[in-house]
Amino acid sequence: RYEAILAHVPQWGGSFEAMDRIVAGARLANLSAARVRYLEYEAEMRKARYWHASSEDKTNAIAHYRQAAALCPASQPWSAIGVAATRMKDWRTVLDATTQALSMNPKTSKDWQRRGWAHQELGQMDAAVRDYQAAADLGDMWSLKALADVYMFGRGVAKDLQRAKTLLEFAAARGDSNSRDLL
Repeated sequence: RYEAILAHVPQWGGSFEAMDRIVAGARLANLSAARVRYLEYEAEMRKARYWHASSEDKTNAIAHYRQAAALCPASQPWSAIGVAATRMKDWRTVLDATTQALSMNPKTSKDWQRRGWAHQELGQMDAAVRDYQAAADLGDMWSLKALADVYMFGRGVAKDLQRAKTLLEFAAARGDSNSRDLL
């Protein structure tokens, strides 16, 4: 059934209705509630990914990701909501979604990075710096450079050229050519 759901994604000639029929059939086939729930989750994630990839308006994708998250509380749908909401510049949704994702998996640098960016866009620089630092500590180069930028130009924090230089040197030592050029 899982393979059938994968085969019925619209970009491969399937339809959401066909996916829903597969899930309905699983309910009638005396599968365990957990297996049916997993199939429902996978169907919602496939629908969300379809809308995420095929549309500039990520509203449908976010709605399906939320349904998937309700079926299976995991960090993946919340992280995906954060990505979609970032593309829409819906910073409050980014904050909510990435906070949910991080509560389940605090080791995902991209969620820290996205949440930091959302804080920055909302003018919450103290929180942005904390999140960028958490992402940088997990190896996120974008966040490391964002921190350097914050300190170099004093964006919401005291200007600290020495700290900015140290961060850029750290990034350059790890192979980031943009950081090397800025030095």
